Amino acid sequence: MIMGIFNLFKRKTTSKNTTTDNGVLGPELFDDLVEHIENPKHLLQNEWRRRLKTASGQTQFKIKYYGQRHKDYKNLIVGSDYAPMLIFAVDIKTEQELLLFDGCKHGYNAMFCDTFKEEKIKNRPTKQYYTHKADEDVFEVIISTYYHIN
Repeated sequence: MIMGIFNLFKRKTTSKNTTTDNGVLGPELFDDLVEHIENPKHLLQNEWRRRLKTASGQTQFKIKYYGQRHKDYKNLIVGSDYAPMLIFAVDIKTEQELLLFDGCKHGYNAMFCDTFKEEKIKNRPTKQYYTHKADEDVFEVIISTYYHIN
């Protein structure tokens, strides 16, 4: 009987789509900056997922940010004690900066809880570049958002 209860909460994936075009709308922030992913794996019904792509076709980026690395999960960028994180993808050829996430504007806390003074919003220099364990510093950026009403 308990198995039936857990199955109610099992995530459903869309298996009919050969791309990420599943009818879920994405953030306007990424209009004209993304492309569909062919044959996505485990795309959820309530998920919007795309690959970041510049107008010139570039899909490789460096990640520049304000914030800090999580103390236990070093692959995560989090805000500092002073202010929320600010993250840009930087085109490796043109050095064009594309906003990925601004903790003062995006996400649950910015939407429902927190307000920030102008000095905190403006005083978040993005001088750090993200590198992976193996000193990798150029990445393809896949963006996922999830929509739930409950």
